[in-house]
Amino acid sequence: VVVERLSYPPAWEIFRQLGAQLVTVDLDDEGCRVDQLAELCRLHDVRMMYVTPHHQFPTTVSLRAGRRQQLLELARLHDFCIIEEDYDHEYHFAGRPYLPLASDSAQRHVIYIGSLSKSLGSTFRCSYIVAPSNLIEVLERTAAVSLGQGDAVMQRMLADLINDGELKKHLRRVSREYRRRRETLLSCLLEAFGEQISVQEPEGGLALWVKFADSIDVDRLAEKALELDLVVRSGRLFSPFDHPENALRLGFASLNSEEIRVATQRLAEASRAIGGAAK
Repeated sequence: VVVERLSYPPAWEIFRQLGAQLVTVDLDDEGCRVDQLAELCRLHDVRMMYVTPHHQFPTTVSLRAGRRQQLLELARLHDFCIIEEDYDHEYHFAGRPYLPLASDSAQRHVIYIGSLSKSLGSTFRCSYIVAPSNLIEVLERTAAVSLGQGDAVMQRMLADLINDGELKKHLRRVSREYRRRRETLLSCLLEAFGEQISVQEPEGGLALWVKFADSIDVDRLAEKALELDLVVRSGRLFSPFDHPENALRLGFASLNSEEIRVATQRLAEASRAIGGAAK
């Protein structure tokens, strides 16, 4: 199973628990390195690739159109499955969002996974899968055993929100607010850390991927921040092979403007406490 060099920990941990051998491809400013995937397909019997191409987790970069087509072509040539997780497709702030890999009418290899928890709140546990019918039948049988009866009331409520157009209106409202929160976080970080950080402003999503200068040890920074009641996740935690990554993924969706400012101040205080160069 191929995953990106930095990826979603629960996903690659599930693959490991099921006995898969994990191999990784690198990331750059255009998403995953599909050229490396082509080489891996010559070296290994690749059965599956897990990707988050719309807003890559954790780096937020979007996989460019040319690489998307190359990825689909490799899946066709080498007959492997692509699991496409699209966890925050609704929140895209710059230009038109990319269509999912699964939307390509010629493809036959993509399993598309989405969730509404980012749209309606973390307690609204409703996800969906678009996949070939034979796979859906297996998933239905498995879900019946492991999950039991679904929440019919919640599903009916969701159907009403969609059919009445209320969900679309809600998404437009919260997208405007999330864009403001993203700008607030970016401004606060630059004010606090200046040239000690680099942030590629994402086209969408609900987090920033912040790279720190070598003078700031992010692993120590995360530990010190926790002592100040601020929870941040070191970049190392997103590496399937525990490789160091001097960066943080900082979410902003659940915080208002004042909370974002306080959180950034605590992060700067933590940096100063470990001898970093925050202002």
